[in-house]
Amino acid sequence: MSENVPSLQDAVAHFQSGRLADADAACRAILSVRPGNPVARLLAGEVAVAQHRNAAAVEHFRVLAQSPATPVEIQHRACS
Repeated sequence: MSENVPSLQDAVAHFQSGRLADADAACRAILSVRPGNPVARLLAGEVAVAQHRNAAAVEHFRVLAQSPATPVEIQHRACS
């Protein structure tokens, strides 16, 4: 990934530390270069839920549900 784009690990670390705005910004940056990344999309939805941005969360989950990625693929990508 580009030097200017945070890693998924960065986004997850922000989320786990409660830095929701930073997690959201990281997810947005990742999705700007890889809009089909299911792990970033899932995390973006989770961040939106935590921020009580329900419409944004629904949109992220809708896009994810229409993705060809299966839950197993999402889990594998999250662990790699």
